Amino acid sequence: MDDLADFEKRISSSMDRILKVLEKSDKKNTSIYDQSDEVSHLEKMISKLESDKETILIDLQSALDEVSNLNEKIETMSVSMESERLEYKKQQDELGLENKKIRSQINSLQASRRDQVDEINSILADLQPMLENAGEINA
Repeated sequence: MDDLADFEKRISSSMDRILKVLEKSDKKNTSIYDQSDEVSHLEKMISKLESDKETILIDLQSALDEVSNLNEKIETMSVSMESERLEYKKQQDELGLENKKIRSQINSLQASRRDQVDEINSILADLQPMLENAGEINA
């Protein structure tokens, strides 16, 4: 938009210069032929400036449309990434719960194993005297 404002200022400045030239030419009483050539030249310059202005406006609108399209793509990607992030977090939470369940089962199995080892040791302790007696008898 700054380019457009700058361009409009340039056009206004050029038109002011044209008016000054026309005023000066009236004061100098130049021939009608010279004035006609100068006016024709100035009209061509004005036409060229207006054409350039239109071209710049079209280019600016095209750039604005492109920025708008890119902004829409960014928003779409942002929404998609947020959705993926939430899905990933949900999976991580589910895995965390599964991990806790498995850890609890492992702890329970380890406690059960310790109890079984303690029970076997207790049975072996009770059998130890009998095994020693049986060894003496067989000897």
